[in-house]
Amino acid sequence: MVSQKLEYNMNKLELFLLATTVILAVIARVQHEVIKKHNSPENKRRIFREVALENSKKWSAERYV
Repeated sequence: MVSQKLEYNMNKLELFLLATTVILAVIARVQHEVIKKHNSPENKRRIFREVALENSKKWSAERYV
């Protein structure tokens, strides 16, 4: 009786750990895809252009003050 209950609890624990591992693996994969998308060369160029435009606006405003 006690060994059956212990075995049942171990099975629940193993199932919980397996489910947790699968969920964490899915989350890690989604994060990897998001990071890969944001690190794309096109995105880096777009960000560089936006920053350069902001900086040039600042420099122009400071020059004519």
